[in-house]
Formats: sequence, C-alpha cells, structure tokens
Amino acid sequence: MKMKNPPHPGAIIQEALDELNVSLREFAKAMDIAPSTASRLLTEKAALTPEMAVKLAIVIGSSASVWMKLQNAHSLAAAESAVDTSKLQALRDKLTRSSIQAEAANLYDGDEVFDKLIQNLS
Repeated sequence: MKMKNPPHPGAIIQEALDELNVSLREFAKAMDIAPSTASRLLTEKAALTPEMAVKLAIVIGSSASVWMKLQNAHSLAAAESAVDTSKLQALRDKLTRSSIQAEAANLYDGDEVFDKLIQNLS
C-alpha cells in the first residue's frame, strides 16, 4: 500500500533529534558533515544521499537501505504529483506482464515490511 505523502527523511531525523535533545551542530558533528548540509537535510531542502544514509544508519540507527527507501518513497510521491503525464504515450502494451513481474521480483524485496514501517512513522 502506498502512502499519499511519505515523510521526508529529514522530518524523521528531526523528530529523533528532538527526542534525544540533540542540536543541529551536535548532529552535524556526529555525522561528520557541515552544519549547513545538516540544516538542508533537516529542513527538507536536500535529499538524503546514499553516503548520508550509511552515516545515519550508524548515528541514528536502522539501516542505510531503510533510510534510502524513505527518501525514495518521498521523492517518488513528489514526482508523481508534479509530473504532467497528459502528453505521455505508453509503450508498456508491447511488454508482457510476466516479463515486467519477473524484473520487478528481481529488483525489489521486502516492500510490505517497508510499507508497514513508513506507515508507523507517519
């Protein structure tokens, strides 16, 4: 099940920092990033990078994969609402359903677990 407005990872990180009573500067130091970079992430002005996801897994917890899935869910939802699809032409009718499902099965695993996780976070 898709979330309509998945949270930006920065919002989740900010909640954790508030709970831990950790300042922006303390967070930036723990992450070994510039305070300005931390600020852009926490204010949702920058997307989470894979490198920051690896650092977050150590500093805040969870796994880099979960942090990236959160970012991807947020970014995809934003794109789905922003992209004008009215002039697009579908080519998918030329693909067989089984080939699409097989490819998807190779690319994704644990989506149900991820969906439950982000439902609990929002």
